[in-house]
Amino acid sequence: MGKQPDDILRQVDAFIESLAVEKGYSENTCRAYRADLSEFAAFVLQPENSLAEQIDALTIRKFLGISHRKNKKSTTARKLSALRSFFRYLVKHGFLEHNPADSVLTPKQEHPIPVYLSVDDMFRLIDSIPTDSLLGLRNRAIFETLYSCGLRVSEVAGLNVSDIDFDTGMVKVLGKGDRQRIVPVGEKAVETIRLYRQR
Repeated sequence: MGKQPDDILRQVDAFIESLAVEKGYSENTCRAYRADLSEFAAFVLQPENSLAEQIDALTIRKFLGISHRKNKKSTTARKLSALRSFFRYLVKHGFLEHNPADSVLTPKQEHPIPVYLSVDDMFRLIDSIPTDSLLGLRNRAIFETLYSCGLRVSEVAGLNVSDIDFDTGMVKVLGKGDRQRIVPVGEKAVETIRLYRQR
């Protein structure tokens, strides 16, 4: 694909139209694709860029390198995804023989550190739940069980009374992939569950 302004911009227009007409993409999605592809077109058409006439993987990497310095990795990954889709369209319609973006690796995404409560904060949260009503006892039992067993919310929601052995203080948990495990449950949790059942 050459770097003639009319060629690139015309192909971007045709691609965006295909997204709207053939794939039924929303106006907002098409607008986002157009913004990313227009930015790429502006990059390759800059006179000072000593890029090859034929857009290749190196051209794309240079563009993404500039994007990476200004944006989050997720934004750069989105731009690469838009380019892959665009070049796939050009290959399908005979403008290119292969997709130059296929050999460009997607940037590794950042994994934010999960936010968690300290032990003191967790105790304060549990102690703040009133136990003078059935609803309060239920909520207290849920949080006591969550904390003492280290369970997921979905795992606690799936528990039955029959899953709890009140004598041994053990609970049978069905986790991801229907894997079953036995975990200890704290005395306070057991006591609160007993109180809730007695109300």
